[in-house]
Amino acid sequence: MSAATPAPPAAGPSWRLRGVRAAGVVLGGLMVLGALGLVQLGRSWDRSPSVHARPLPEAVPAPALAGISGVQVLRVSTTGGGGLLDLRYQVIDPERANAIHDPQTPPAIVDEKSGAVISQLLMGHMHTGTLHAGQTYYLLFANPGTVVRRGDRVGIVLGGARIEHALVG
Repeated sequence: MSAATPAPPAAGPSWRLRGVRAAGVVLGGLMVLGALGLVQLGRSWDRSPSVHARPLPEAVPAPALAGISGVQVLRVSTTGGGGLLDLRYQVIDPERANAIHDPQTPPAIVDEKSGAVISQLLMGHMHTGTLHAGQTYYLLFANPGTVVRRGDRVGIVLGGARIEHALVG
């Protein structure tokens, strides 16, 4: 009787399988490092709103805003998951409305609860060109840390004038 020859030991994983596993390990490591980086970025993100270097103008009744700044505020609302504030206004007097884009009288939103002044426009957005009476325009403000939320009351600074108690939608 002849003895059965044992089968050769099973070969290890092929080089292709080893490559796939190695790529998986590297990709998993990169994902962990990326997640840690995002956590660190979130911790270091400046959540404090921009602050004016100058005092805010005196508050005026909403109807007086058009006479001073040449615009009428239509609405202010949160957008972008709360990270942005969308301010819509209509031009009444184009000559006066140009003051909205004057660096000496920058637009801002003031949170009435905390007093935080939000003045950083998204990507430096400013209207260029001629303003037209009756036309509606918008400004998008960064809302870091969602300081202002839907239902809050804010002051709005436009063209060197400020109105108060605007409801955020």
